[in-house]
Amino acid sequence: MPTKAKTKQRAVVKKPSTKSAPAKKVAAGKRAVTKKAAPKASAPKKAAPKKGATTKPAAKKPAAKKPAAKKPAAKPSATKKVAPKKSAAKTPAAKKSVPTKASAKKAPSVKTSATKAVKSKAVTKTSRKVEAAKPKQRRRGANDVRLGDDAVLREDGTLEIRMELTPAMVAAAAAHTALEEGDYATGIAQLSRAIELTDPPSADQYFARAKAHYQVGDFARAILDFDRVLRIDPSYKDLHFDKGKAELRAGKHAEAEQSFSRDLDGGAPSPISHYNRHIARKAQGDVDGALVDLDAALRDLPDSVPIRLARSELRATRGDLRGALEDIHCAIAMQPDDATLRDRRARLAFRAGEYERAAEDFERAIELEIAAAATPSPEWYAGQALSLGQLSRYDEAIAVLDRAIQLDPQEPSAHCNRGWLYHLAQRNDEALRDLDRAIALNPGYAKAYHNRAFVREKLGDTDAALSDYRRLQDLGHDVTESIERLEGSSGEGSSPEA
Repeated sequence: MPTKAKTKQRAVVKKPSTKSAPAKKVAAGKRAVTKKAAPKASAPKKAAPKKGATTKPAAKKPAAKKPAAKKPAAKPSATKKVAPKKSAAKTPAAKKSVPTKASAKKAPSVKTSATKAVKSKAVTKTSRKVEAAKPKQRRRGANDVRLGDDAVLREDGTLEIRMELTPAMVAAAAAHTALEEGDYATGIAQLSRAIELTDPPSADQYFARAKAHYQVGDFARAILDFDRVLRIDPSYKDLHFDKGKAELRAGKHAEAEQSFSRDLDGGAPSPISHYNRHIARKAQGDVDGALVDLDAALRDLPDSVPIRLARSELRATRGDLRGALEDIHCAIAMQPDDATLRDRRARLAFRAGEYERAAEDFERAIELEIAAAATPSPEWYAGQALSLGQLSRYDEAIAVLDRAIQLDPQEPSAHCNRGWLYHLAQRNDEALRDLDRAIALNPGYAKAYHNRAFVREKLGDTDAALSDYRRLQDLGHDVTESIERLEGSSGEGSSPEA
């Protein structure tokens, strides 16, 4: 190959100038160069001796290495890639190259999956394996391996495949690229084109388009495509699971329950399918069935915080506060610095009458939010204060609400709750002042009217109390009994709202 010979001969010209070889050998080298070398040498200026020049004999290096001029078709260097002959391609073809695990210096037998091996305009679904043949005798590179007529394993580990592409294959490859880049609109359009060009369309094509529809929130179209896959291949992997997710998001809870049940019946039960089916069952009011699913999910995923929280919520709905607290304890043990988990446990503890626990958890939730440079919820201050109030620790409770009001003076619930705590501490003037402020901030605040009516009645201000009860009646609350009692000036006041 003339171009390779020239490359080697140019390298010959460099050696006489850097490592002085004996004069006889230099002359031989020069003769080789003058016959074959290109007129414009790419070697540095000092590397090319003038014709007829002599060199000093050097004893450093005997003439052991002869220049590569003796081998006109020498191997290319290990880092040089050799392009295939253009005449080899008999039909329009596209090159596809992907990294493989095979090393260029290892055995020439390689297996690769076509979906991983082809990374351009190519294959949507492939199951064939390319078996590596032994390298042919006539190779274009020292470490290239030809795999049949249409594939070459290059020395850098890439696999080049020549194949004819159909328009459907091109559209499918374009869709794959678009979806990987998050361009779902283009991906859906290209998949639709591939489906139109394929007769008959494959389950893979419909499944890919269904998942793309799901990603853009078009759950109705996603379900239609999943149904098409179902007609082609009812046992398609993950079909029922993904179809169930789309049905959940579309609000089709009965259909979603059926899809997840089929997914669970089709093989090894998945804890996530149990969790998803519990959502469908809960939406239909089947709390018992939902709890069964959560129990099954937790057997496989006992450390899942979302599943623990879901079961805690359902247990609380059933009135099982102890069981609900047990799940929250487990969740907090796994994520002790989660403020929202502390808030959940505090609320459950308050309902269960565990006021000390509730006060501690509300306080910890507030600390965690402040440490995270966030603003704690006003409800957390209220919860801590009311928990302390249940423990008759009124001064501490009022101090907590003082901090809440400093953070947000326009929050009516903080004034309402502090007003009630002032009343419990027998500081009724301050109580009325806070309740007045809460109503001024929110004229429709029923809780503040109820508490103020109660305080006014206790102070003997019957007319003012009646005014508050009538306002509550106007707001749609049934306080007929309280109004009749006060109008008759008999009986005791109603229980306050805290």
